[in-house]
Amino acid sequence: MLSCSASSTTLCLHVQAFLPSLVTMAAAVAAVVTVTVIISIPLALWVLQKMHDSVGIDGPTPQQLEEEDHTQCALFRHLPHLKHRLAWRNIGDFPTPIHRVECSARSIVENMDTRMDHDNINMDDTDNTRNYSTFTSSNPKDGAPQPQPAPQPRTVQFHVKREDLSSLAYGGNKVRTLQHQLAVVEAKTKRRQHQQQQREGEILRHADATATATATADLIVFGSGGSNQVVATAVHSMLTKSQEREQPQQQQHSRPTIQYNTTALWMADPPDLDNTLNMLSTLSFPNVKTYQTWSNPLGLGAALIRALWAGGTSTSTSTSTNRNGDANSNSNGSFVLPLGGNNPSGVLGQVGGALELAEQIEAGEIPDCDGIYVAVGSSCTISGLIMGVALARKLGMAAYQQKGFALHMVPIHDIFALLNRAVGIYQGWGSGISRYIPLTVSHSLHSACHELVQLGGPNVLEEALAILEHETVVHDDARLVGKYGAHSVPSRACAQLFDETAIVTNNKVPLNSNSPSSFQNDLNNVNEMDRDCVGSEASTSTTDNANHSSNKDNSTSIPGLWLCGHFTAKAMAAMCDDLLKDENAGKNMVFWQTKSCVQPRGAVDEWGKMQQMPPAIQQWANEGQPQSEKRSGKVNLKDGSAEDYRKLMTKI
Repeated sequence: MLSCSASSTTLCLHVQAFLPSLVTMAAAVAAVVTVTVIISIPLALWVLQKMHDSVGIDGPTPQQLEEEDHTQCALFRHLPHLKHRLAWRNIGDFPTPIHRVECSARSIVENMDTRMDHDNINMDDTDNTRNYSTFTSSNPKDGAPQPQPAPQPRTVQFHVKREDLSSLAYGGNKVRTLQHQLAVVEAKTKRRQHQQQQREGEILRHADATATATATADLIVFGSGGSNQVVATAVHSMLTKSQEREQPQQQQHSRPTIQYNTTALWMADPPDLDNTLNMLSTLSFPNVKTYQTWSNPLGLGAALIRALWAGGTSTSTSTSTNRNGDANSNSNGSFVLPLGGNNPSGVLGQVGGALELAEQIEAGEIPDCDGIYVAVGSSCTISGLIMGVALARKLGMAAYQQKGFALHMVPIHDIFALLNRAVGIYQGWGSGISRYIPLTVSHSLHSACHELVQLGGPNVLEEALAILEHETVVHDDARLVGKYGAHSVPSRACAQLFDETAIVTNNKVPLNSNSPSSFQNDLNNVNEMDRDCVGSEASTSTTDNANHSSNKDNSTSIPGLWLCGHFTAKAMAAMCDDLLKDENAGKNMVFWQTKSCVQPRGAVDEWGKMQQMPPAIQQWANEGQPQSEKRSGKVNLKDGSAEDYRKLMTKI
């Protein structure tokens, strides 16, 4: 007993002696954590704001005004004076058509496995072989899950705004985002080139640059491995040259050129064939000079900080010959395109989409809609749609007047969905705080509405914020959203059923079957098209002529719809869930198809580049599995070849 007591006393003495050290260590750790948080939050906000501000707003050059038909821009059709204040290039095929879809669907609850409850969901389930069309239930005898017949699907009907056809080179919602952004970069680059030449004593005869000078702008685009913004920037910055459109020979000679050196900065995404294909597409374009990936986080962060520090303050200028006949080149600037293209010029591009739909409603192509469903990542597209609805109403357009009309936003990022469930970052008191945080709808509306007023347009901020608060529905259910960059359980089930049953019409005649075989045949037809003159009259898309080919029985054929797990399938699952509710019977819903129907491939060997990627990126590419029968393929860098996936890509 004495020995035990003595031992306890000794232990107590040791603990008492060590306790101050423990307290000191805990205080030190707390201090480090506090300092890290204090530093990291302002740094993150600084980075986001710098990305948001990098491109900015600028007016068109005289050549842009001369070369572009500004009646092709929906925003300028309704606010024509803005064409002299805001740069714009017609890099797409507008208006995008509206098609009608009939398909089978199940609700989110029906698509969920009954073993998963709302609070305990396996968000890491990426098993692509699992059949989600059957339920499982617990056997009361042994507890083993037993398959149960899934409820019979029901038929839903809706309209789809085919933003996937916005460009034959690479469509989707990012075409509208880039049409002002790239034009602003071009205008700023050419003006700074002119100023630099004047400082060097080179007097130009015109206010714009001459054909003997080529300006070079450095573009840094930031996104995830499967980012559509990164691909769209690579494609359309390459095509913003004289060969982009057919012109008379004399005009081709006088048209200035601008060369973009594009840098891709990729954050991590889950393995997925669609994500891998987007990276391969980006690598295939010669203007993508450099890139950084998540396998080197320090290099990735350093590249972004360097670009933001430069801040687009200057450009590089390449002149064919200087006064001595020697080549001359220098460079010291960059422009950073933010996540998802969310900045004022990008949002104003999306405003045109809402105005365009309003025109189609006024023209009687479809009845006035009861709701619009769109996937939301960076908030650029939804912010533009909200502004566009507000502007259409302010202009007195006969659209968006239905009682109960709503914009339905479906966050694709689990963090944003979680934050909205916790503090309401999209609506309510949380949106008042988020107005100071880039990549939120509130911030985007405040900044874009401010710029519209500065450009001489109407102030629609009050109306836009009212729409956000009272006419916007946020679908932030964790079951639906899943994790960023991959299917959730309901979205995968919805996409599979859609692939099997969807019938698409152009409001006049049925289009090709939406089956995987027909879908691939349509892609092959697109592959055979001449893509040298993207944006020419021959490729202009309307409801009647958006169809790219005709099959032998004279029925119209266009690339079918497909739903990617990263973005669109989640919005489709939300819409189908709503359409199955009795209170929505007969309502006219519009699905905003934001994913391109074309997977582009440039002139560079993307397979060889991918084989030179760090091991972590190669492993990521190898693990990516197809999510749709329409896009069956694989990437196997060890034993496979490029032909295993190139059938899914379109050479441009």
